[in-house]
Amino acid sequence: MSFTEVYGNIVIPALSAVFLFIYFLYFVFIEETKTQSTRFFIVFLISFCLFLLGRPIQILSGPHPVPLIINNIRSFLFAAVTVPMIMLADFSRPGRQSRSRFVILIAVGSVLGATYSLFNSLTTSGSAVIFSLGSIPVMDSVTPVMTPPYYGREVTIAVYLTIAALLFSDSLVKIRRVRRNGLSPGINHARVYLYNSGKIVFALTFFLGSILQQWWIYYVGSLISVIVLGYAVALDIRQRKSRMKKVIAFIKEDLIHDLSVDAGMQSEVMDMLSLLQIPASINTFIALQDPGTDKNRRGRSLASDTGVMRELAAYFDNQLGADGYILLPVGTEKLGICLSVSTSGDFGRQETIGLCENLSRDVSMLSTVNIGIGRSYGGIEELKKSYQEAFTAVEYASRMEGGQIVHISDIQDGEARVRYPLKEKTAFLTAIRLGDRDIALAQLEELTRRLFSYGNDRDRLAKVRIYELLGAMIESAISGGGDVDKLLEISERYYNEAVIIRSRTHLLDWLRTPTEEIIGVVSQSHSNRYDNIVRKAMGFIEEHFAEAISVKDVADEVCVSESYFKSIFKKTSGYSYSEYLTRVRIDKAKELLHGTEKSVTEIAMDLGFQTPTSFSSLFRREVGMSPTQYKNQPAGT
Repeated sequence: MSFTEVYGNIVIPALSAVFLFIYFLYFVFIEETKTQSTRFFIVFLISFCLFLLGRPIQILSGPHPVPLIINNIRSFLFAAVTVPMIMLADFSRPGRQSRSRFVILIAVGSVLGATYSLFNSLTTSGSAVIFSLGSIPVMDSVTPVMTPPYYGREVTIAVYLTIAALLFSDSLVKIRRVRRNGLSPGINHARVYLYNSGKIVFALTFFLGSILQQWWIYYVGSLISVIVLGYAVALDIRQRKSRMKKVIAFIKEDLIHDLSVDAGMQSEVMDMLSLLQIPASINTFIALQDPGTDKNRRGRSLASDTGVMRELAAYFDNQLGADGYILLPVGTEKLGICLSVSTSGDFGRQETIGLCENLSRDVSMLSTVNIGIGRSYGGIEELKKSYQEAFTAVEYASRMEGGQIVHISDIQDGEARVRYPLKEKTAFLTAIRLGDRDIALAQLEELTRRLFSYGNDRDRLAKVRIYELLGAMIESAISGGGDVDKLLEISERYYNEAVIIRSRTHLLDWLRTPTEEIIGVVSQSHSNRYDNIVRKAMGFIEEHFAEAISVKDVADEVCVSESYFKSIFKKTSGYSYSEYLTRVRIDKAKELLHGTEKSVTEIAMDLGFQTPTSFSSLFRREVGMSPTQYKNQPAGT
């Protein structure tokens, strides 16, 4: 019993399998980020672990045929799963791993694995003791060399050499492609080189071990290559995590910016906030902005200043706890802070101002930074209001010297701001943009009820709101595709009318007229656009009806999406696409049947039908008689 036999067949593969299993557990349970590449790599690890562990099990499992069966299973697993997974776990072309490549690699690997198992089974004559561990015989399959007609030993070695060649060539192609074409943004060249270098080592060890028939070479060498591969994958995960943290911060900021929650959606939004680790209790927004050294110089990016972020995190961890706030980058030069503040009669004014004063004093880097504070509302569903107020306040502070702390209540009437119906106004303007008269008028009623729910001394404010609303209506109508000249004429006319109206009640009733007229312009523009698209589509169909044109072909021709085209075509023409194509073909068929001497078969081919039978069946269904009967019928009857 030699050192090579024991260590090469039992100790090394067993230790390698244990190491790979620990590696597998690390990537499954420690690394939380699961990219597509990582998932393939995890499958590679566990399948290769089973392949390695199968070697000592194989030779300790007794006499023939058990070692043969185990060897066939582990070799098929290696060829059909392990090798494809190491090739698929490449991240040099992220997001472009096609289903066809996956299927092809699995199929090729399965063929190679089946070939190995078949020829190994055909030529294995039994098993023999290769050495003993004390009283335990260690047995391996006996596969003669150069034995016709199957030459099993040579074929099985050729399978491993083919696998090594596939891995080696795939790695060289990836490296060459990266050097020639570069990578997608954010992918590091060094990691791609590292990963594919690991694959090359993996391939070379299998090549060398198979040629020399010294299996311990690829047990040891492949373990080294797997360490390199895993390091490359771990580096890729680290970069993705770093990038994800930045992206999630912007997602949080966008979510808060757009947050508008009704009762029906509240549970779903709360689940989303929980997923993004945004505490549901936050109700206040604070905005920070560095004014720069002078009016012509932009301030520093607070969000990318690691020193500021670290001090802020330490300060709020101490004051509110790790779950009591979130820091959000806003644009390139502003930083937002969301936190939970107890609401009171002053909308959290005293508490937030005191907190910001302490912040400005205790965090030295913020002594010259302007701070804007929004009101504290009842819950996160109203955080958007606080968000908008905080930026209004910080913009106001930016007009003064640095280091200003401004609460929105210092510069804005509280009653008007709190009651302003942003959600209703947004819904009303959306209906105008879409040209939906019924929804717009219904939303107008709700909007005006809430917009002008002030005392009788607010008539002047009501008129200001009317001017503002008219401008917003015109802007929405233009963005909805309305005729600009007509809309500008409408706006001028109704602005002039609004000047002479004195009664607030009259103003509210009067708003319905411009609303309907503006929507009429938008609807007419939509109708004209639909007509143009449908007219162009009909012309294309009538020109190409004899070809195998699909609805997507026509939609592409008129430059709209397929679903949108089908909707407006049916709405405008009264026909579905297939109905209109059939109508055109049948009309042309009638013309050819009576106007030419062509046979029914020739006409069917001219019209693009696959067979005369399908043409005759469709013609009979649409006209009520066969093409032959129609042809024999006098014209005009």
